[in-house]
Amino acid sequence: MDDAVEVPDDAMSRPADRRVHPPLRQTWGRRVWPIVPLAFVGWWLVGALPWVVTGLDLTPRLTTARDRPPEPYLSTLPFLTGQLPLLVVLTMCAGAVSAFAVLWTRPHDGRRVRRALAALTGALAATAYTVVQSAGAARQSAGTFDGDARVLRPLVAIAVACSLGGFVLGLCVAYGRPVLRALATAPLAVLTVNWLSALTVALLGPAAAPLLVGQTRWLVGILLGLALATVGLRPARRIVTWVVALASVWVLDAAITALAYVTVLLRPGAGLPGNVREVADAGRDVFVQALLAYRPGPLVLAVVVGLAGALLLPRLRPRGDGPRSAAHPSSESGPSPVAPRDHAATGPRAPEPAARHTDDAAAR
Repeated sequence: MDDAVEVPDDAMSRPADRRVHPPLRQTWGRRVWPIVPLAFVGWWLVGALPWVVTGLDLTPRLTTARDRPPEPYLSTLPFLTGQLPLLVVLTMCAGAVSAFAVLWTRPHDGRRVRRALAALTGALAATAYTVVQSAGAARQSAGTFDGDARVLRPLVAIAVACSLGGFVLGLCVAYGRPVLRALATAPLAVLTVNWLSALTVALLGPAAAPLLVGQTRWLVGILLGLALATVGLRPARRIVTWVVALASVWVLDAAITALAYVTVLLRPGAGLPGNVREVADAGRDVFVQALLAYRPGPLVLAVVVGLAGALLLPRLRPRGDGPRSAAHPSSESGPSPVAPRDHAATGPRAPEPAARHTDDAAAR
């Protein structure tokens, strides 16, 4: 009597197929389409928030009455030469926030390109809308310096370029490995502090804001320190990442200071464009002076937070989460339970039922 039971190959491979194709209720949270509106809302609502609050007249405006657009037309972006540093900060922060919309879905479902394209679509739509709306407000000031097309077009180009640059930095933070994430966090930390300072001025006014704005600079050290903690200190070449990230904060802070000084010189009656070279030389001198006068307190805080995190993170991880056990789960816990199924599915054990029948006949 033959006791062998032949099991179909498709039945043995069915559990594996179940893992590859999860039920619909498990994939619902990984859909890509919500990323587009999230990126749009993040760009418009978060990125441009300081200037929107300023335009709502909650506090005295940052601009003079001569430079303001007409009251019925609210400008979302500051298309004013005197507010060029703020325009750069707002658009880059807005692009980064729109890139963070990719975190809506799980990172391991193999759709990174699709999610990035969806976030880019939302960011470009928000950029186009706000740029057209703000440019329309600036055109109503025709006859003024900022309403001139020769001034407005470069501001539009700067806004679009900074939005795309901020999107790339945000995508590096969302998808990058620890080294790339730390290098992208360094400029974003400086921009975030400037964005928060602009929002503080918009809410409290220029008179009361300096008391709080001076303390926001420590946020750079906290954000950068948390990113450096994930980088760690081993291997030793990762020290280069620490140095580059800290130097990026130092240089970018001085560059924003120099840009703020240069934009003051871009005004009517300043002899433009004849004195552009003189303005550039003055900006370079201010940049060097800002480098030398930089107070390294936030950088020291970043190093302290990074070292503390680098020492604590390995202790907080479970012991079984090492790279060896993750790559080879069967190296320490014995043979994998799916190995026989995979072996049977590939074919070497297919003749087993016939061989078992022969052995039973010989025994009888």
